[in-house]
Amino acid sequence: MNIRHSVFLALDGIKFELGLQDVVFVAYRGKRGSNKLGELRVSRGAIEWIRGGGRLRKKLRWAKFDELIGSHGSVTRRPLLGDRHNVPKARRRRRRAR
Repeated sequence: MNIRHSVFLALDGIKFELGLQDVVFVAYRGKRGSNKLGELRVSRGAIEWIRGGGRLRKKLRWAKFDELIGSHGSVTRRPLLGDRHNVPKARRRRRRAR
C-alpha cells in the first residue's frame, strides 16, 4: 500500500511542507567532508538510506520507521525542531512585533 503522509521541514522556526521533491541530507565522516558516509532521502511516503557512493537504497515506510525508532532509538530531552522555544530569542521578538 502506498500511503502519503504530511511531512514538514523546519528551518529557523519556519516550517515548509514537502511537496513532490525529496529532501536529501548528505552525511560525511570527519570534519572535512571528504569521506561520504551516505545520503538520507526524506519523502512523503518513506525515508531511504544510500550508503557512501552506493547505488542500492534501503527504504523504510514511515510506520515501520516509527516502530523501529520507538524500540531501538535513545531518549533525548531536547526541544522539538520548529518548537518556538528552539527559535533564537531575537527572532521570536521580531515575529511577535509583526
